Amino acid sequence: MRIGLLCSSDWANFQWGIYKSLQSVGADVIAYKLDRHIFGYDEQCNVTTPNRINELFKDRDVVLMIHSDWELLEYLDNQIIINFATGTKYRQNSELINTKFKAPITIIALPEFQTLAPNPKYLVGAIDVDRPFKEVGSRLVLGHFPSNPSVKGTDDIIRIVRDLQRLHDFDFEISTDRVSHAENLDRVNKCDIYIELMASHQGGKPYGSFGISALEAASLGKIVLTQSINDNGIYFNSYGASMLNLYNNEQGLIKQLNGLLQYKGDYIQGQMISTKEWAIKNHSFKSTGNKLIEYLNGLQR
Repeated sequence: MRIGLLCSSDWANFQWGIYKSLQSVGADVIAYKLDRHIFGYDEQCNVTTPNRINELFKDRDVVLMIHSDWELLEYLDNQIIINFATGTKYRQNSELINTKFKAPITIIALPEFQTLAPNPKYLVGAIDVDRPFKEVGSRLVLGHFPSNPSVKGTDDIIRIVRDLQRLHDFDFEISTDRVSHAENLDRVNKCDIYIELMASHQGGKPYGSFGISALEAASLGKIVLTQSINDNGIYFNSYGASMLNLYNNEQGLIKQLNGLLQYKGDYIQGQMISTKEWAIKNHSFKSTGNKLIEYLNGLQR
């Protein structure tokens, strides 16, 4: 099977992770996008222009349209074209987008899409797990570095953590500064616990689902606190148990933090090691590539 990956802007370098996943399991795959990423990832998918898409993808059996970029459908011919729904675009426009794709499955990266997508197949994004691991220090460090503070619920997270600093002895590293991807990984790696998200809705639509930043923190061995409000068992059924520390609301985040902040040393270190092992087992390039190939088998044109 010859596979193509295509998008306009590759948010969170998501498509590149899927590309590396398919490469890691020996798939015949190409990947292109229209714009380079503002965060300056060291490795990104190749950039092309719309008038070259047809020529580049003409021999592909299946094309995954990453980030639901249905506007690019007109540049493709008779391939099986699958919507890979990853975030805001599909969340806000699912009914329209569903009418644009005729493939037998929809691949979804977020659990709230399981009630929106025709025949959904759940696939969390892939990450590079070959990253350094920092041992826990004598004083716990919590971190929060949102790519989009308004989407991640940053104001509420800051308020909650600042209140808890009156009760517990820990440091809190917070920054909304936009930095390169490499710089962001460096600042995340200085932490022991990473808080990703507290937002139940986005633009009036159900949200509260962990993303690539949670997986990247896990790949560094951070204890990750985040949300998966609309899961309804889809993660466990697809991957098994998760090492993410999940909560639905403010009270849940406070409870999770109060529990973790009772511990130091060996317990925290053990949780960090287990989190990294979980990221490797479930969300490495190879594990993701194998799962995606299972979904695509039998979809030859």
